[in-house]
Amino acid sequence: MATTNMQIRHLPYGTLHKLAQLLDIPGQRNWKALISAMPSNLYKPEEVSAFEMEGMRASGSPSMSLLTDLGRKCKTVKVLIVWLKKIENAQALDILEYEEEVRILEHPSSKPVRTGASVTFRCKATGYPAPEYLWVKDGIEVPDGINEELTLDCARLEDSGNYVCIVSNRLNVQRSHEVELQVLPSPVNGYTGQEQTPEAKHPPEITRQPQSCILPDGVEFRLVVEVKEGPVKYQWFKDGFILVGQTRTELLFQPFYYRHEGNYCCRVENSAGDALSNTALLQAGRPDDLHLAQSVIPRSTELTQKAADKIALVIGNRDYVRLPLNESPLVHTCNDAKMLASILRTREMGFKVISLMNLTLDEMNQALNIFYSLLGSGVYGLVYFAGHGFEEGGQNYLVPVDSVGDWVPEEAVCAQRILDEMNRYHTELIVFLLDICRKRANAEKNFVMKSYEFPYNAQAVMGFATCPQSEAYERRQDPNGMYMKHLLKYVMNDAKVEDVLHQVAGDVSAEVETNELVERQRPQFHSTTTRQYSLRDPIQRDKLYSEREKSWLEIHHLPQKREIECEAGIKIEIRFEHQNWLSNAIVLCLRVIDLGEAKFCDVGLMLECLPQDCQSLYFHPTSTNRMRQVVQPPDTVARSLPQQRNGPSSSLAVEKISEIYNIQRLKEPLALTLIIKYILKGSGEERTKHRVEVFNFKEFGIAAAFYKANYQKE
Repeated sequence: MATTNMQIRHLPYGTLHKLAQLLDIPGQRNWKALISAMPSNLYKPEEVSAFEMEGMRASGSPSMSLLTDLGRKCKTVKVLIVWLKKIENAQALDILEYEEEVRILEHPSSKPVRTGASVTFRCKATGYPAPEYLWVKDGIEVPDGINEELTLDCARLEDSGNYVCIVSNRLNVQRSHEVELQVLPSPVNGYTGQEQTPEAKHPPEITRQPQSCILPDGVEFRLVVEVKEGPVKYQWFKDGFILVGQTRTELLFQPFYYRHEGNYCCRVENSAGDALSNTALLQAGRPDDLHLAQSVIPRSTELTQKAADKIALVIGNRDYVRLPLNESPLVHTCNDAKMLASILRTREMGFKVISLMNLTLDEMNQALNIFYSLLGSGVYGLVYFAGHGFEEGGQNYLVPVDSVGDWVPEEAVCAQRILDEMNRYHTELIVFLLDICRKRANAEKNFVMKSYEFPYNAQAVMGFATCPQSEAYERRQDPNGMYMKHLLKYVMNDAKVEDVLHQVAGDVSAEVETNELVERQRPQFHSTTTRQYSLRDPIQRDKLYSEREKSWLEIHHLPQKREIECEAGIKIEIRFEHQNWLSNAIVLCLRVIDLGEAKFCDVGLMLECLPQDCQSLYFHPTSTNRMRQVVQPPDTVARSLPQQRNGPSSSLAVEKISEIYNIQRLKEPLALTLIIKYILKGSGEERTKHRVEVFNFKEFGIAAAFYKANYQKE
């Protein structure tokens, strides 16, 4: 390939000759078209005529004369390529052996549509050879989806899903932002259901609400709503989205699987009014060999202990900066942490949980200091870590995500040191679950190692996912790692902690013993307890309980909801919520709550206004500005999307959500730029406004807590 900064006059004669022969061919991409792509002041009409006269001479070439003159003007191959691209002369670019990696210029976007409407996704990219496009829906190629635009002329309910465009040439491959298409049923009598609203004298009153539940994979389960006044029309929702066809009093799962996790509710309606049920949170917790009636098994009379409080620190490290050559990337560690955190937070378990993912060495130490501050006499303390780890000299080490090069003790966190620190706070029960490998690190450099004795004067239980000098495994097709898969079956048992870990070890051993690749994973545990403790022991609050609860709530504090008023009386709601049981991942929610003088308004987050390092640290394009429907109470009237501009008002609102990660690293104000697009009533012109909203980092409790922990360390 010719160097683009090379001047044209330095091109080999053979290359110039081939270019000239090609550009001499009459057509829309010849030498005259090339001149038309140049700045208008580069050649005068008489100079163009002079080039044309060259074609009348024997062996004369207008194109060669043009290229020679461009060389005399010191023009580079780079500008020649720009002009050739303008006239789309691919053959000329091939002669220059020009190559350019694919780069996406315009990502697809979407908003909810009704059935029968036309929707077009557009993904524009540049590159040479010319980019090839492939549209994919929910991981499956879309038939005929091979152009930069994908058009669905008549949207159907089954077209709902997540779309992404894969753009490639021989140099590289790029994926567009994932965009979610929600196809809503067409309105019937002003409602998105497909049945007419039943006639009634009185509005419906819900007498039986759907119940939240943690369920094993593979069991049959149903959510039920019952009403006092009939007849009524039912419509079930999941995470705010309509479940098409689910219009009965029961929502049946045959069976329930991990993918069914979510928040469910039901709207019931008749001609006199409507009502919205409570929201039921369904979680996949324990596999199918756990009986659903397990929670009602009587508590053993041998379990007599009570906790003053229960505190848990749950960490999942997955996204490592750099791994040694002999180590594999992890898949399920963050999800394992989320699942355990969700169970420990339940009313039956009663833990105050700090759940974090992808922590650096400093952040792991800061998180531990925050955790220690909540411990005390009579308190149960539990630590769970899933990630890379190693064992050296009888000590176990947890590897932070910023570890580079060899794994050595001074660049990791020692588990035995954590046990020692927890014991210093007179913790009543210490439970430490290590979901890590226990191989040696094979470090090539010398290192210093400090040993910590197991605190034999403590009531402590230490559980290991595997035995010494062995690995802990996970299967990509499973939702959890091997150890967590079986821990989830028993962790809610009202039994001795040691009995729970014994059952887990037995199940893991039974699964791996027939597979020679993983047969060395044999979970173990070590205990120094002299009393019988259960993770479900009841809490008998001490005088410091309220203080610990206040501190825990402060750690999870989020900025207050804001309502801002823009031009034309438009009002926008900004709020934050925690995401997926994690303490350091939150969701920004943007919603138009009043259109004012506008007939249409849309609000979103502008990532490009953030510094690049801020974008990569806290955001990911695929999880930014995603549409989510909000099921509101019946007495709330939404005045925002997706209601039809000329149709009846809908009680379904749409908000845009953006996930924010690593919020514990925030140490300065977070300035978010909102882009507001609207059309005023009586106008067809779309207007755009930008608004910056600034949040002090101390408004985010987890960021303030980490900042304080770091300050105290210094």
